[in-house]
Amino acid sequence: MNTTGNPCPCPPNEVVQVPGVQGQPGTPGAAGTNGVNAYTVTTANLTIPATNSTTTIAVANVSWMAVGQFLFISDGTNLAHFQVTAIQVSPPVVTIKALGNNGDSAATTVINSGASVSPGGVQGSNGFTVLGTNSAATGGSQAVSATPAQALAATLTLAGSAGKTYMLFARVRLDMVGATFAAQRNVTLTLRRTNNTAANNGSTSIGTPIVTTVTYGMGEITIMAPYTTAGVSDTLQPFISIDVVPSAGQLNVVEASITAIELT
Repeated sequence: MNTTGNPCPCPPNEVVQVPGVQGQPGTPGAAGTNGVNAYTVTTANLTIPATNSTTTIAVANVSWMAVGQFLFISDGTNLAHFQVTAIQVSPPVVTIKALGNNGDSAATTVINSGASVSPGGVQGSNGFTVLGTNSAATGGSQAVSATPAQALAATLTLAGSAGKTYMLFARVRLDMVGATFAAQRNVTLTLRRTNNTAANNGSTSIGTPIVTTVTYGMGEITIMAPYTTAGVSDTLQPFISIDVVPSAGQLNVVEASITAIELT
């Protein structure tokens, strides 16, 4: 009898693991070490150096500081922002660079010992600054003509060098006084540089209504335009005109203003 054939192809035994009952909780671990407050005090007076200059200051603890970190130091009256450039652990002394941020006390000011030292941040960019405004008094009565003319006495001089960029805003308020317009006429407001080679810098127009001997406030005409100075102390003025004057009565300028906001 042949006994060398393959054995019966029986399936392998399957092992099934059944979880037991959960054991009791273990003993709690030991409490971790308390962290270090990101705060300390100075242990000597600090004379604020010139912006971007460095000095050293003794403090109670430097363990939370890092090179490159920004700090705010204040004794409640005098204050300044700094950046860490070097750290000495023992005795705790930190080398700091004055940042000269907006609102910081002036260089050579003394921040008294015991001042608070805490993390600071990066100063944000400056917002737009209104450079200047020159507005004529209300109640003017300058008649608008077909020849462009300065609107009342509104004048703005941009002190500073050439190549600076601003946003200009001009506004003129108009009143009709017994005015008659048989057809719609165009009133034009132009921004003009009147020195350093006179030139226009944008204009806008509005149409008049068709009216007969009417007296009322017609409204405002405004313009906004970017401007780059051509030279030192450019002078800007709003000029106003109308393509055809009213056949009766007047169109008057009663208010005018011009404003510049420095962008660069």
